[in-house]
Amino acid sequence: MWGPTELGRLVMRSGSSRAFSLEERRTVVAVADTFAAGLGAAASR
Repeated sequence: MWGPTELGRLVMRSGSSRAFSLEERRTVVAVADTFAAGLGAAASR
């Protein structure tokens, strides 16, 4: 299962291979947080 840590590592990895602007990185983090929260809600049902 994908947790915030794994998503964070993925973001950092993709960020090092391609230069993300700060705004893009914030968007990715926000989407990842929403995605993780959605997974958590689905898993707790």
